[in-house]
Amino acid sequence: MTHFTAPGALDPGFNAGARQTITPSGLASKIHSLLPLADGSMLVASSGEPTSAFAVNLFNADGSLPSPEIFGNSVSSRGHGYLLDSFSSTRPIPQLHGYRNSEFHVLSFQREGVHMARYDAAGLPQARHVVDFSALPTGAVAQGPMLSAADGELLYVAFTVTLLNADTLVAVMCITADGALNPAFNGTGVQLVHLPDSTTRASALRGLGIQRLGANAGKVVLAGGWSAGGADEGLYVTRLNTNGELDSTFGERGFSWVAADQYRYMQLIVDPADTLKLCGSLRDREASPRTREVAIAWNADGAVDRAFNNGLALLETFSAAANELRTPVFFSSSEQAGVYRLACLKWFNSQQIIMAALDGTGRMDDAIGRVSLTVAGSMGNSTGGAVAHDGDGKMLASWHSSVFRVLGR
Repeated sequence: MTHFTAPGALDPGFNAGARQTITPSGLASKIHSLLPLADGSMLVASSGEPTSAFAVNLFNADGSLPSPEIFGNSVSSRGHGYLLDSFSSTRPIPQLHGYRNSEFHVLSFQREGVHMARYDAAGLPQARHVVDFSALPTGAVAQGPMLSAADGELLYVAFTVTLLNADTLVAVMCITADGALNPAFNGTGVQLVHLPDSTTRASALRGLGIQRLGANAGKVVLAGGWSAGGADEGLYVTRLNTNGELDSTFGERGFSWVAADQYRYMQLIVDPADTLKLCGSLRDREASPRTREVAIAWNADGAVDRAFNNGLALLETFSAAANELRTPVFFSSSEQAGVYRLACLKWFNSQQIIMAALDGTGRMDDAIGRVSLTVAGSMGNSTGGAVAHDGDGKMLASWHSSVFRVLGR
């Protein structure tokens, strides 16, 4: 793990300024999820070999790793404690969510259903459940990857579903902490999101989040791709009410649309002002297409936020696809009012951490600007990784099996 006291600056007081690598004994890990905790520590979930296993590591606020007496049920080759568990015969992609009393959930999409396990603050198991797909239409085939979000004691998961007529939809499940589908959500705990035009189909999911403020508190926002005639056409954002019904007041008939020939590594963020940001890489529709780093903004009602650089903040343009963003995170700064920061990982011949600061209008903030740090040492040409914002101006980021912690300025 590496800690930065300013963009690009290493903090020798955090793990001696060295990069920390997750290598639990017997598990060649790739990190999939990060969970910041209130005391400044973090949980890191990974999976690898053996194929059914996943691991959760705890990092203390100063970057140190706990002893086996403090956390977990296993001991790493370096003598640290960590949690090692498994769900099924399929390699899990574990996703972390906090729960009450410092407990946490691990979720994973498996062929037989959504697996969920709850652990206490010491990493010891408390309960586990499997939410099967029997509530889906007869003959429907659920397909990962799965996205997840938490709202208090409710967990939301989203994945694509192919029906018998070959139509592709998005399923959103609302799950209670005891592993049951929540009947208050669409009567069954499941909502199938149909795109309004019969010629369009849902494709890759790009984001799932929960709004927190005012009349929108508890509403579920979902972003994904749409295609027509087998070709990608662009991105959509939609919103569900707390009862699971499509929110027709959002955008146009419940949807907002972005046209793009190609979209990769997009991430949807509900910022503290309850507005929506979708950031990542877009390929434009020009004769010689370029890859662009962008942040797209909507108001809370689904209308494009014209005050935010007319709705589209352009951060950088590339002609080579290899320069695309990987696993971006977009968050508002707690240090400066009206300043937003985009932080991401990018791979191009070497791994880099990219950070850019935008002012409240969506334009580059020259006082902070853009920084790029090349990560020393090979971490593999992997598209895997996870990012999180700890709520105090810091970005937590991982690439393959290494974890980084970055301050906003």
